Amino acid sequence: MYFITALTGLDESSNTRCFGYYPTREEALLAVLENRCDLNEGIYNNIVVERIDKGIHSITEEETWFQWLQTGKYLGEGNWHQISKPPETDHITNYAIG
Repeated sequence: MYFITALTGLDESSNTRCFGYYPTREEALLAVLENRCDLNEGIYNNIVVERIDKGIHSITEEETWFQWLQTGKYLGEGNWHQISKPPETDHITNYAIG
């Protein structure tokens, strides 16, 4: 499954919220790019889409990262852009599960 998790920041004090999951990578990435249900909510700066298999203590097998780019003065005026994995997250995984 492909889990979509939003982050308020990239440091240890940041908050996260797993919005949901899709069975395919294409569906998950499209949901982010379309900003379905306002994934930004005016507070999240990054999103990670993680491929996590079933099981107990499953390991993230793939990550795709996005950053919110505000384009207007009102909340929600912007879009998600795919970025490289931020170096601050090199030793962190399973954002969706916790």
